[in-house]
Amino acid sequence: GQIERPPPRTPQHLVAGQADLPSPKDDQPMHKVLRRYPRYRLMEPIPVMWRQGRRTAIDRARIVSLRGLLLDTLHSLTPGENIEIVLMPRKMKLRATATVRSVPHKAVAGLEFIRMDGAAADSLKSFLAEALRQKQARLA
Repeated sequence: GQIERPPPRTPQHLVAGQADLPSPKDDQPMHKVLRRYPRYRLMEPIPVMWRQGRRTAIDRARIVSLRGLLLDTLHSLTPGENIEIVLMPRKMKLRATATVRSVPHKAVAGLEFIRMDGAAADSLKSFLAEALRQKQARLA
């Protein structure tokens, strides 16, 4: 189904470094604690086009989950901002609206998907499953 989230609360609970991740085991999803939507470190980063107001950019994401991603960007983003994004793994274009949840340092922003249609969510799930299978095959 469609992912629909209420507008974000004031991000006072965010602290620098919250999105810092441990080094993952190569064949496991990335996570510090048990997560409903584990994070996956991709072997190849995927392009992410984003738009916020009049600003647009194409950056990359190496760490992705079904609920968000860590965006490698040199552009300044502010926690609480909503941005329109298009993830472009392989030849797909997966559209979503995301909220900037954290900016642990200049080159990274943690984004949470707040709106994504069902077809895009299913495609993202399939992409992550295939990426994990390929990574495990390379390590075997």
